[in-house]
Amino acid sequence: MKQLCSFLLVLFFAGSLRAEDWKLIWVTSDYAWHTHQAEGSLTRSGAHLKGTLLGLDDKGVKYELDITLSSGSASARFKVSPELDEEFENLSGTYRKLTHAGRLGCIEEIQLINQYEYVGLFREFKCEP
Repeated sequence: MKQLCSFLLVLFFAGSLRAEDWKLIWVTSDYAWHTHQAEGSLTRSGAHLKGTLLGLDDKGVKYELDITLSSGSASARFKVSPELDEEFENLSGTYRKLTHAGRLGCIEEIQLINQYEYVGLFREFKCEP
C-alpha cells in the first residue's frame, strides 16, 4: 500500500510539470551590440519556469533560466555557458499572455533586463479553454 501511495504521488507531481517550447533573444553591449538566439523547452510548475535553451548560432552555448511570474511582472536568474564568469545574473521585467494572437491563437511573452543585458522570451501555442 505504501508503494502504491508513493507511486501515485510521483505521478501527480510529474503531471503538474509541463515542458513548453520557447524562443529566446539575448542582447548585450560592450564596445558593440551583440545578439544571440536560442530555443528549447522550459518546464512550468505553476508560476515558475525553469530550464536550459540551446543557442541557434552556436550550438555549444547554453542559456540557463529560472523565472518566476507574477501577474504582469517577471523576475529571473540567467546564466550563459560557457562564458568567462559563468555566474547567474538577476533580471526583472514584464510578462504577458495574449489570446487571439499569433498563428496558433495564443502568445506568451517575457521581457527581462538588467544594467548589462536584455533577454526576451516568446512562445506561440494553441489556446485551450
